Amino acid sequence: PYSSALGTYQLNSADVLIPAFLAAYSGKDVNTMDTNPFLSILSVLPNWRLSYDGLSRIQWVKDNFKSISLTHAYTCRYSIGSYSSYSTWVAMDQDGSMGYVRDVKTGNPLPSSAFEIASVSLSEQFSPLIGVNAALKNSMTGKLEYRKQRNMALNLSSTQLVEATSDELVIGMGYVVKDFDVILKLKSDQQSRIKNDLKLNADLSYKDIKTLLRKVDTELTQASSGNKLFSLKIIADYVFSSKVNIQLFFDRQMSTPLISSTFPVSSTNFGVSFKFMLTR
Repeated sequence: PYSSALGTYQLNSADVLIPAFLAAYSGKDVNTMDTNPFLSILSVLPNWRLSYDGLSRIQWVKDNFKSISLTHAYTCRYSIGSYSSYSTWVAMDQDGSMGYVRDVKTGNPLPSSAFEIASVSLSEQFSPLIGVNAALKNSMTGKLEYRKQRNMALNLSSTQLVEATSDELVIGMGYVVKDFDVILKLKSDQQSRIKNDLKLNADLSYKDIKTLLRKVDTELTQASSGNKLFSLKIIADYVFSSKVNIQLFFDRQMSTPLISSTFPVSSTNFGVSFKFMLTR
């Protein structure tokens, strides 16, 4: 618990749990952590995205690839749920992070922050942690991405923390069939002036999701949900004319649960869609 001139902050109060939560999941020292739940811009990591195209300078890569790039990206979001302010709150320091309110029954000062906060959450993701995107000279494209994500939500009224983590591997392939209108031979001579290609794309992904429920009061951690998700998506896209777009799609998803309270689920969607573009 935190101590002040007026007394001691309770162990499970928001003034203690929020700084402890942020220190634990950001890797900072809890003794130097800012106690103000509304973090300044200097207290959080900036989001970033990096891309490197220098591999195209290698002669073998230049001979076989149109382009190849490495990517890496990080995003983080810290948010505060619903909160209300205390009208009788009195600040005791310059930054306004510490102060007190009057007890309704006794009128004695009670250590408290300026706000009553219901929940806070922290979300981080590497999307991707490492990714490779390549375009070959034979009209084929490919991508390989490894993504990581974690979401933490702290409920201050129930003193429970929900922690969800996921790891995902994505493999994608694409191919462009040039001058497909000539192969199909369904267009008139006037329509054949429009040279549109048939674009084929297939994405295969494997995602492992785990969710833990942590009870702060009893220091109990239990698995609440989780599954291993396998998905396959195939899309064939073709602009038949200047006003008609045709797309065939196939989507297969299979989910295997990690706990015995749920069952394996699989779903398949496939079909064809027509898009009419009246503005062209």
